[in-house]
Amino acid sequence: LVLESTLPGIREEGERAQRLEAALRVAKELGSIPLRVFLERWYAQPMFGPIPDREALFDERMCQVPSGLAAAMTWLSVGRQPDFSSALGSAWKKPLLCLAGSLDGKYLRGMEALTARVDGGRFHAAVGSGHNIHRHDPRTFAARLSDFLGGY
Repeated sequence: LVLESTLPGIREEGERAQRLEAALRVAKELGSIPLRVFLERWYAQPMFGPIPDREALFDERMCQVPSGLAAAMTWLSVGRQPDFSSALGSAWKKPLLCLAGSLDGKYLRGMEALTARVDGGRFHAAVGSGHNIHRHDPRTFAARLSDFLGGY
């Protein structure tokens, strides 16, 4: 199992409800402002860190349909998902690689903590990367993935 900049879920019901509420606000905003404005705000979040190919990323994202993005925010929010923390704890017996960007504080701490609970789990912090390691540092991402998969 390879996880990039993610969490296994939210344990606390109240926090999960807050996360869903925030996702619903974002989904509503998507329908009320131009997509470019939304992207500027979204990627200004500190978790993304510097985006080296910002314009290329925005060009790709501008091809997306705002209503589809809003639906994804609404229905795929971690606020709707069960918490898989216990399933991905000490009972997990399969190979695990967790990757997080060093600039992605919350996810960095979460991925590191998750890896520490899994026997043989591997963790890598991509120095200078934000939330999207595969985009920010594709060589490091590919090398870590190749090293991990090459062992199986």
